[in-house]
Amino acid sequence: MTHQFWDSVFSSERSLKALEMIDAEIPQKSIQYSYSLLGEIKNKKLLEIGCGSGYQTIKFCLDGAHVTAIDISKESVEATKALCEKSNIQNVEVKQMAAEKLQFKDNTFDKIYINKVLLHTDKNKVIQECLRCLKKDGIIVFT
Repeated sequence: MTHQFWDSVFSSERSLKALEMIDAEIPQKSIQYSYSLLGEIKNKKLLEIGCGSGYQTIKFCLDGAHVTAIDISKESVEATKALCEKSNIQNVEVKQMAAEKLQFKDNTFDKIYINKVLLHTDKNKVIQECLRCLKKDGIIVFT
């Protein structure tokens, strides 16, 4: 009777408050953990796939990476460029590009970071392209 348990959880105001806290905290903890998996990024060539609003792009740049940030959305690319300009970030290149067809040479990046993009793409093509663009001993981190 699993549904009875979940019915009781979602019908309790106390439980709902706890779930709201968990829903807010867990994504933040997972993002922080994903950053730790990248290891040292200072002076590394990092590809960020799905730059969104640009806040992670800024974080990677401030941590010393040479960042190439891409997104399929023109609006996202413009927002990221504007945020980088406003933040006086120099070590970044932002491009509109599909993750399934990366326009980079083989063995270009030390690190590739993908946050919540794979669910919107052809995962196999994206991973294949990432492996092609990744340097030997490079690392891909995705959430």
